Amino acid sequence: MIHPASDSAEYSASCYRDILGRLSVVLSFTRGQSMRPLIFEGVGYVAITVVDEPQIGDILLFEQMRQGETRCILHRLVGIEQVPSNAGKADERIYVTRGDNCLGCERIRREDIIGRAENIYWLADSRRRWHTLSLQVARLIGAQRDGTAYSLCVRDAGYLRYVRLWNALWPVRRLLYRLRGVAARVYHMLRRGVRRAF
Repeated sequence: MIHPASDSAEYSASCYRDILGRLSVVLSFTRGQSMRPLIFEGVGYVAITVVDEPQIGDILLFEQMRQGETRCILHRLVGIEQVPSNAGKADERIYVTRGDNCLGCERIRREDIIGRAENIYWLADSRRRWHTLSLQVARLIGAQRDGTAYSLCVRDAGYLRYVRLWNALWPVRRLLYRLRGVAARVYHMLRRGVRRAF
């Protein structure tokens, strides 16, 4: 998710739209774990630009209702669906997004899309464990150091290879996520059983 510009995520979405309308780029810090291993909370920031026509693999900034409030979310576009419309109108496109570290997908309309991540930046001096992993992945796929930060353009060949590999591994990652959940439940059941025995 994108760190909101204020307490109101709705204001944040309109703020992003306003800035992109005037300046065509906005830098924003990220929040959450949904885009690990490449983007992690507190790691750095992303440059968001206006998007003409979203392409599979793009990291999109969009707004969506979650838990009763509008939030700005930064997830990867993994599919585009054509939905037939009524009354002879043109078919509507539905964009399917998913965080790199998520099982579920979101289905959004074109009007929900605010922009697209064009560059990703990592602060070079952080010592946080996840930051180190994220930075190692970034350097492996071609991020370049520029002063106190590393940067990566999402159009670079190394990044595009990463996207293709990450998406190709989705069935395996999905299975591993589910196995991790089952293992955690079994572990907690066994722990509760051992406590009751004593």
